[in-house]
Amino acid sequence: MHNFRNLEIWSESIEFASEIYEKTKMFPLDEKDGMIDQMRRSAVRISSNIAEGSSRESKKEFKQSIQFSLSSTFELFAQLEIANQLKLLTEKEKERLLSKLIALERKLATFHKQL
Repeated sequence: MHNFRNLEIWSESIEFASEIYEKTKMFPLDEKDGMIDQMRRSAVRISSNIAEGSSRESKKEFKQSIQFSLSSTFELFAQLEIANQLKLLTEKEKERLLSKLIALERKLATFHKQL
């Protein structure tokens, strides 16, 4: 069993989720049940799956939870692209968030391989 609070990827995913929350505050209110909700849920699931998986008894189960976190990064990648297409994010904002998301995804993938 891992202590998720000691994992760098967990801390980074919490910071990233906070950034997504801050950025989506600027979205129009008519996106409340759309992009705002989807992006926030995807961002929160990254850290949540790391935490939940750390409680699992087997490495296989923890590895599966990390895979779920990775899946959420890919969902968020698509959502950032859509938000940009809808002019909810500028190209610069999208690229900055994608850069951080890709770095987090790489760390998750490396951790997944190590398990």
